[in-house]
Amino acid sequence: MEENLEELERHKNELYRRLGEWGDFRRGTISVNYRKCGKAYCACAQAGHPGHGPQYLWNATIKGESRARNLRLGAELEKVGREVENYRRLIQWWDQWIEVNEKICQNRPVNRIEDEELEELKKKIKAEVWQEAQQEIGRLIARLLEAGHKRGGVDLEASESTIRASMHELGGRLLEGVLNGDKGDYRGSRIECGQGHQAEFVGYRNKRLQTVLAKIELKRAYYHCAVCRAGVIPKDVQLDVAGTCFSQPEADDGPGRRQGSLR
Repeated sequence: MEENLEELERHKNELYRRLGEWGDFRRGTISVNYRKCGKAYCACAQAGHPGHGPQYLWNATIKGESRARNLRLGAELEKVGREVENYRRLIQWWDQWIEVNEKICQNRPVNRIEDEELEELKKKIKAEVWQEAQQEIGRLIARLLEAGHKRGGVDLEASESTIRASMHELGGRLLEGVLNGDKGDYRGSRIECGQGHQAEFVGYRNKRLQTVLAKIELKRAYYHCAVCRAGVIPKDVQLDVAGTCFSQPEADDGPGRRQGSLR
């Protein structure tokens, strides 16, 4: 049965968690040896006698150099035995780690939106905005006609302001659909935090953003770095709205100027 990306990510996280449970490890093997002393009158000289022992020897070949060490029976033998066993488990773990990461690489989609997905996104946004535009235009016409009837005629300046505000609101809905087309800019279960650590995906956190058109709801993938004790939101960085609830820098008195921050 083929695993999906979410299952593979869970498997990877479980492997990562397991790594810290084993404790110390070392390369090599432990062999059991019996030795005959060579004395003719010793019991080991008799036929069928295995020799003096057992003697336990740790040995390993590291960078072409052979290393060996006699181990005393008891606590020392048990300690080195655990360390050698942990190394064997580490090798098995490494094979699994490589395998699951290769599967993740195979299953993870590229960051850019593929042509077919882009076309579907265009159709979806177009349908949503078109439906909302029809409703908004209907409401707008009704407000203008009602206001003109009450005043006994059309107020040009008031009508212009009403139409502009309505079109800004409609433009905001269009902008919101386009910005949220990347599904929150999710980049996997872990990303670099920017300080050399790994930040883990926590969930999605929406943000109200004041743009020059209207207020919009921005969907954002939220990551947290346990070492830095800080959140990481790639989408805020990408859109240059980190630490602010305004889409534009402070330059004038327009509705989208940056003049505050989100905590």
